[in-house]
Amino acid sequence: MKKGSFRIAKEVPSIPLPFGSLLPLVNPAATGGKQLTIIDAKLNAGDGHNFHKHPEQEEVIYILEGKVEQWIGDEKRVLEPGDAGPI
Repeated sequence: MKKGSFRIAKEVPSIPLPFGSLLPLVNPAATGGKQLTIIDAKLNAGDGHNFHKHPEQEEVIYILEGKVEQWIGDEKRVLEPGDAGPI
């Protein structure tokens, strides 16, 4: 896909996972960009994935609906719609 292209959500294949699904809307392979990745993640209620880190990338989680437990170091917060982290 060339730079400056539209990414239409219903045309992007969703990735099913045991705890929900991922919709990779923007990533270097799809857009020709250098680093930007945007994923629409949907988690099943009460479900989630194992703790992990992305040491080579920045990450922002923005909550659209529901609640999610998020950690920065030893600090735990429950994020709700409109909240974001880690920044």
